[in-house]
Amino acid sequence: GTSGRYRVRQRISISDLAMVAPAKSSYPMLSVAEGLQHVMEAVKKRGPATTDTVAIQSAFGRTLAEDVTAPFPHPAFPASIVDGYALHLGGSGSAYSVVSESFAGAEGIVTLKPGEASYITTGAKVPDGASAMVPVEQCNVDKQTVTILTCDVSAGQNIRPVGSDIPQGTVVLNKGLKMGSAEIGVCCTVGKASVLVYRPPRIAILSTGNEVVSIGNQASLRSGQIFDSNGPMLKAQVEGDGAVVTELTHLNDDKGVIGEYFRKQQESDVDIIITTGGVSMGRSDYVKPLLEEMGQVIFGRLNLKPGKPTTYGHLPSKGRPESPIQVFALPGNPVSVWVTYHLFVVPVMRAMQGVDVGAVGWPCVDVEVQQDLQLDKERPEYHRCVVYAEDTAPSWGRRKLKAISTGHQISSRLLSSVGANGLLQLPAQKDTKGSKIPRGSTISALLIGAIASVPPPMEVPPVPSGPVCKCGMVHEEGTPHAHQTNGTKPKPTAAVHPSLVHAASAGAPMPKDGAGYSAAVLVCSDRCSRGEAEDRSGPVAVEYLSEHAGFPLTVHELAIVPDEIDAIRTQVNKWVSEGMQLIVTSGGTGFAPRDRTPEALEPLFDRRCHGLTHQMMDASLQATPTAGLSRLTAGIIKLTLVLALPGSPKAVSE
Repeated sequence: GTSGRYRVRQRISISDLAMVAPAKSSYPMLSVAEGLQHVMEAVKKRGPATTDTVAIQSAFGRTLAEDVTAPFPHPAFPASIVDGYALHLGGSGSAYSVVSESFAGAEGIVTLKPGEASYITTGAKVPDGASAMVPVEQCNVDKQTVTILTCDVSAGQNIRPVGSDIPQGTVVLNKGLKMGSAEIGVCCTVGKASVLVYRPPRIAILSTGNEVVSIGNQASLRSGQIFDSNGPMLKAQVEGDGAVVTELTHLNDDKGVIGEYFRKQQESDVDIIITTGGVSMGRSDYVKPLLEEMGQVIFGRLNLKPGKPTTYGHLPSKGRPESPIQVFALPGNPVSVWVTYHLFVVPVMRAMQGVDVGAVGWPCVDVEVQQDLQLDKERPEYHRCVVYAEDTAPSWGRRKLKAISTGHQISSRLLSSVGANGLLQLPAQKDTKGSKIPRGSTISALLIGAIASVPPPMEVPPVPSGPVCKCGMVHEEGTPHAHQTNGTKPKPTAAVHPSLVHAASAGAPMPKDGAGYSAAVLVCSDRCSRGEAEDRSGPVAVEYLSEHAGFPLTVHELAIVPDEIDAIRTQVNKWVSEGMQLIVTSGGTGFAPRDRTPEALEPLFDRRCHGLTHQMMDASLQATPTAGLSRLTAGIIKLTLVLALPGSPKAVSE
């Protein structure tokens, strides 16, 4: 019962807690290049891609599986380039007798004799015996006589000879070419009514997670849940890239249910399965273990940001034993999904559609960055940006490529992908000199969309040195929130992902028993709780814990409360009852009358953690002697470790 469970928790000592070590991945950390090499080697082993014959009207976006050859010359007859008169130049003088007329598409016209002319429209067949075409603007017509007003008439003038556009037997389109509007037009020109194309890959998409609700089920959204953005986003991207989505599904974190989904796909004709979520090391992350049990995991960790737990493997296909199903198990954060899809799934889809393996990647260009860009300490990053061409000379001169960051790059913030046409390739700090790329530097970027001709029309939010307010707006210190501005809205910016604003997954199991830790961040501030000031320290703590903890840890919630003892205790007790393993508070540790965080927390502690308090103070004192004015504290409530930090973003990171 509940009371018995409580008594057991009370008997666990701090030394027992220390024995619960974070889980470590058994998969080696591969570079992006190594991961791509594994993926493309597997694609090569699949053998040639399958093909379909489709009507030319249905070929747009498909890849040719054959060369297209012209069976006849084009034009197949001498054709007029202008509206005018065809002349037989064998006569004398500048006057010619008009003996016939010919319109485009007509046949059976007469043969001209010396001194004769025929009225011809553009594109019409030029009669036999004609030497040249003269435009109507250079002619004077009186009844059946046309007088040429220019002396500059030469043989062959304004006449397209047979085969002048396309000689007979010319290969007009090569195998492997993607069919666009011009390519369809060329096929029609040479009489090709149907073409052999590669069959588009068939792809099943699965979103996983108890916290995820399909967008059509708004009424069922509970506290602690978010709408599924990954599934619809992937479906749109896959279809835009020429593949067929066979199924779009969401499943909760249930090993049996997900396993049954995989078995169903093994019976189908899908080529690729894309999953999102369930690939980290939490107790409810089942995708990777199931892939190991039912098929093969080729790699399970990548040295990149975002997308470290990206997994790739195979499932046996019961209908095609020689061609296993390619499985891309992507992380759950939407930006990680977006980036890793472009890096790994797109090249495979292109190869399956007949594109040469050496040409399936994205073009890489040099760009001049327009902001200082902070580097991650350990991992190279694919930073979303807008690449545009700027005039550095007159309009006919060369144009220099520049890049503007799309702002805050945390992996939950999908707004950083909106409008992005490039991925800046940022090295890790450990692999370069310095902690940032200075503004004006030239670095490489993967070009995943068309280059913009001018800088982005919208004001792109800056890459913040500190995080954004949880209200989703940019406003200066003391500026009110949207609902407090009497109709004057603050400047919109990137909203914090709902998983950092709304309540943690009610009823969803927190990671325990060494399978990764669960955490929450509490900001104690009267002004931030009223919307009178921007919270900067909370998101700093969230990002640091999410990205730099050095072990598996998930931040489930960020909350803001006023400097009230009851409000602080209520939120902390709620998280403790939910099984949260780490709570970090920020603010309220000074000597002002309203600084009450230690007074709120310390009576709740079952045990004080004096050693941790001293370590936090020591780290702060190394940065500034005024850190001694902060009343830091730490303790354990049941099985939850609570750390009370200062309110300054700089102090929090220190």
